Amino acid sequence: MNSLPPAFFSSVPSSASPAEVAGGCAFLPAFFSFSGSSGPSECSESSPAAAGDSLPPERDGDCPCPKPLWRERQKDWLVALLLSLLVICFFGKTVFGGASISRVCRQAERDSVFSCFRSGVSADYDCSIYQSLVPYYFLTAEIARKGTVPLWNPYAGCGAPLAADILTTAFAPLRLLLSPWASLRIYNLILVLQVVFCAAGTFFLARVLSLSRSASAFAAISFAFCPYILFANELQGTSISFFPALFVLFVRMSQSPGRSRAVACGIGCAVVIASGHPELSFFGIAFASFLFVLLTVSACQGSLRDRVFACARALSIAGVTAFCFAAPVLLPFAEYLASADCYKSALSSFASIVPLSRIAYNLAQPGFGGASSYLGIVAAVLLPLSLFAAGYQRRVLGCLIVTDVVILAAVSRLGPLDFLLREKFLQWLVLDDAFPLFLLLTAVIAAW
Repeated sequence: MNSLPPAFFSSVPSSASPAEVAGGCAFLPAFFSFSGSSGPSECSESSPAAAGDSLPPERDGDCPCPKPLWRERQKDWLVALLLSLLVICFFGKTVFGGASISRVCRQAERDSVFSCFRSGVSADYDCSIYQSLVPYYFLTAEIARKGTVPLWNPYAGCGAPLAADILTTAFAPLRLLLSPWASLRIYNLILVLQVVFCAAGTFFLARVLSLSRSASAFAAISFAFCPYILFANELQGTSISFFPALFVLFVRMSQSPGRSRAVACGIGCAVVIASGHPELSFFGIAFASFLFVLLTVSACQGSLRDRVFACARALSIAGVTAFCFAAPVLLPFAEYLASADCYKSALSSFASIVPLSRIAYNLAQPGFGGASSYLGIVAAVLLPLSLFAAGYQRRVLGCLIVTDVVILAAVSRLGPLDFLLREKFLQWLVLDDAFPLFLLLTAVIAAW
């Protein structure tokens, strides 16, 4: 199943309500147990005096900085709860009235069998929603309810692997927990939870990077309610919902690259692998690791050799942990991929490129309607101003900007990344799958 086509900024009917462009999947609340502390402190510079709501930096290495008070963490969780309530109110018709926001009903616009249910609304969306994703959801839930491990799909041809296909999300933690109550209403509520976790995760990511609560809330709202994120949520939502929490884990590991945080990162990576789109999981883990390397190597503590060694050790522990926890999914998937045919391999020039001009245009205004990568007029104004930000977090901001530029170069195939991505073993990657990562970091940078 492909994500969005290269021209993914396809138009959405102007009559569509904001709730109709939402989607998503499950999320693991345990990710947020690693949140609630501030980001790395710069030992060589003084900490700025915040306007009453910035969290004191956490003790990191040899920095004699006080740990945050439990009262400050309670305030963080209170703001996260308010953001969650904001999302729930936004989707109130779905949460309280049972209105569907899933695009599974769009099948009637394409399938003549359901022609009597046609509404005349454009069905310009990936048909994988009703051809595979929603049927997989009910199939895995039914198998799990019977007390059987969802390993095999008896309805595809003469039978096909089920758990080996990661897209089935057969081992997604939240879906497994809710499988006894699987229904279309629960499925729609999971889509709302997707947006909740996007907002809460982005808030905690900004807080871990030492942004104030107001700035963190701004970043959370900008990312969670971005039209493109809402547009792509049901198709890519499982992975998108994990991206903010995944970056939280890697940023915290950069503050103190010890074994416990490395293991936590590994578990987080394993959950992402088991729960989402394999290409989005690849991009998320790759760029989160890239940001971790930048933050760790550029830190002020210790020699460069010690920092490089600590970085390599932490990544090794996280990698081994992720492989051990994700092996029940990864190994069957590798065999499944090696034995399967892929339509991408049959295309002589398969590519998925997001033009740079289109990105700049949509950041300034929602030119493509409900599929625009528009973070809001305030974010559009603040984004260039963040380049002139001063203070003791200049290094962290620089690492975020470098990571964001690399992601942008990847999705637009700019510079040397264009030559790298032409390699045969990388040609199957759908580059716009990394675009939500660009929007996530851009929202945080704009809030700086």
